[in-house]
Amino acid sequence: MEQELTSLTTWALLDNLQEGVLIVDQNGAVIYINHAAIELLGFGTSIDPKKKASEYLSRSKVWDSLLSAPHEAIMQTLHGKTVRLASKESSLFDTEVIQILVNAYTFPSKDKEAAIVVDQLSALTQISKEPNFDKKLQFIVDGLQKLGWQRIGLSLRDQDFNPTKIITAGFSEEEKKHIFENLLPASTWLDLFQDESIQHFRHGSCYFVPGHSKWSQKW
Repeated sequence: MEQELTSLTTWALLDNLQEGVLIVDQNGAVIYINHAAIELLGFGTSIDPKKKASEYLSRSKVWDSLLSAPHEAIMQTLHGKTVRLASKESSLFDTEVIQILVNAYTFPSKDKEAAIVVDQLSALTQISKEPNFDKKLQFIVDGLQKLGWQRIGLSLRDQDFNPTKIITAGFSEEEKKHIFENLLPASTWLDLFQDESIQHFRHGSCYFVPGHSKWSQKW
């Protein structure tokens, strides 16, 4: 009786929170979701407890990373809302669970936006003025990081498309070494360029291949 009362009290408190709360088991299956999280994430009113949270969303990799708690992520839902997610390990009625807090993402204030723009323009100026090619590429990579990309890798290749150098931002020295030792072979890129099914990713002499494409998922 005491445990049942505790359970009812817990759910009642969570139901009335303005902050979104999603509770999943260690495998990501939904145990509980409050009304705020349903609205923020755009879930239907009925949640199948046997399903994983990732099955309700397109960005399943984001949810997979949240299972490695603690972890934070920003994600756009299928309904176009941008939310901030924060996971942490917790215990619920003697069961180990993962609690995910869901909040509407607040974009930077005007002052912050202005500071970001100034920083980005400064990076562009630095790129245009740098005469050294390698340094120019490093400035480009650093500039991309300032635009919001957390980790960037740019590989230089010879005329046969074999890798000669890698320029990065956001990686440790150990990670950079691993990346250079495991760069995609020339044949992989040449296959990409010759594949008619992905020519819609081509823009002029460049290819912008999204992370969700079959080619990206494979490699």
